[in-house]
Amino acid sequence: MTFPAATVERPVRVTFVAPYAQLGGSERYLETLLECLDTTWVASVISLQSGPLVDRLRALGHMVEVIPTSARWTGMVGAAYRVRKLLQVARPQILHANGLKATLVCQLAVLGTGIPLVWVKHDFSWDGWMARAAALRCASVIGVSKAVTGTFSARSRAKVRVIYNGVDLPNVDREAGRKSILEVMRASSESVVVGLVGRLHPVKGHLELLEVIPTLTQRIPGLQVAFLGGEDVNHPDHAALVRRRASEAPLRERVHFLGHRADASLLMSGMDLIVMPSVPDERGMGMEAFPLTGLEALAVGTPVVAYEGGGLPEMFGTCARFVPVGQRQRLADAVVEVLEDEPLQATLSDCGKERVRSRYSMSGMVESMKKTYLELARASK
Repeated sequence: MTFPAATVERPVRVTFVAPYAQLGGSERYLETLLECLDTTWVASVISLQSGPLVDRLRALGHMVEVIPTSARWTGMVGAAYRVRKLLQVARPQILHANGLKATLVCQLAVLGTGIPLVWVKHDFSWDGWMARAAALRCASVIGVSKAVTGTFSARSRAKVRVIYNGVDLPNVDREAGRKSILEVMRASSESVVVGLVGRLHPVKGHLELLEVIPTLTQRIPGLQVAFLGGEDVNHPDHAALVRRRASEAPLRERVHFLGHRADASLLMSGMDLIVMPSVPDERGMGMEAFPLTGLEALAVGTPVVAYEGGGLPEMFGTCARFVPVGQRQRLADAVVEVLEDEPLQATLSDCGKERVRSRYSMSGMVESMKKTYLELARASK
């Protein structure tokens, strides 16, 4: 079966396929991209899971088709058949798969159609032979950082490119952010606020930070810790573990669970420091590729201390303090170093905002994606 050929002209009509519909970084990326693209670029939107992302995209005016898809091959084959039927109606010129699971489904769906497939690679999951095999059947692979493209062999390199995630510099007042975070936490004005931004997922490092809080409280009077982010529906046991550990003495008076917040950027701007102690799991997840929370920390000017893994050194450059992954004592030392050095805080803050302005603009990301769609559409004529 083949699809009727469509004339390539500006804009290019793209069908977007999301593998998951929670509120993680890859979902937020897709939501932001669709919000920035003119609707004439959007042929259709498909989600392989129901969830908050579907509701948010529909609120933006997109008619999202939901095809619940398991991780089993039988489920993915069935989903591919349904995706193929939807493509016959939408007749896109390009298919954008927002992750590996979506890519595998889409590769089956477009067999024999000639529709170019773009895989946007957001993380390190299943790196190795599976990622390399998947890349061979894509017209283009977009890595959100150089780090996530390291798994590909020379055979795939010609079709691999890097388009960094983008973010707009928010119009936030750090003094207003300070007032807001203290109000939400019900903390005193003398508090020193250290934040970890991310859902309660095993790889985000909540337990890493909890383990060093007793040491930090001895060295930083007034320390308060804010966990900004909701629970992960796939890891309820981990969320329960984090909450249980945080309820123990001497942590219970120090740790605040703020949940998912629409005003996250404002609250981040009011923190004294953001910590990113992400740890990898057996699939390679946990090595941060190019997280939006990191970009937002840079954009609002809040200093960052992070484990030196994945794409974080690439993202932050000299605009953050790094320690080796898993070195908790060095993590605590770095947190204290930054909090006790006001000139260093100012340097990191200014460095971060300038780095976002010069390298990671939202408009630059969107225009790079448009250019990719246009090039692939012309090449497929």
